[in-house]
Amino acid sequence: MSTQTKQARSARGAERRDAILEAARRMLLDEGYAKVSLRKSAKAPGLSIGNLQYYSAIKDDLVEAIPIAETRKPLDILSGFDWKPHDAFSSIHAAVTALMRYSASETGRFYAIMESLALHDSRYARLKAD
Repeated sequence: MSTQTKQARSARGAERRDAILEAARRMLLDEGYAKVSLRKSAKAPGLSIGNLQYYSAIKDDLVEAIPIAETRKPLDILSGFDWKPHDAFSSIHAAVTALMRYSASETGRFYAIMESLALHDSRYARLKAD
C-alpha cells in the first residue's frame, strides 16, 4: 500500500472519528449520558454499528474519548492564532478573548456533565484526575 493511500485512509479515519465524537458529544449535551448510544453515534457519519465498534467498542469508551478530544480544542485555538510579536498586548488580549468565548460556549455545560459523571463513576473520576 502506498504512503498516499495510507494517508488518505488515515485522514478518512480521523474524519469519521471526529464525526462519531461530535455525534456523541451532541447527544451528551442535548439528551444526557443515559441517551448516548453507539447506534445513534454510528448513524451520524453513516457507519454501521460494527464499523463504529472499530473506533469505540463500548459506550463508556466513546464518552471517555469526548473530553480527551475536548481538551485539544483550546490548544488548537492557540496554535492557529495569528501572534504578533511586535504587539504582544493585542495578541494576548485576542487569545484570551478567543479562549473565553470558547469556554463560555456549550463547553461549560459539557464540563459540568463530566464533573457529574466523575462524582459517580470511578472511570470518569480517573479521567478527570488525569
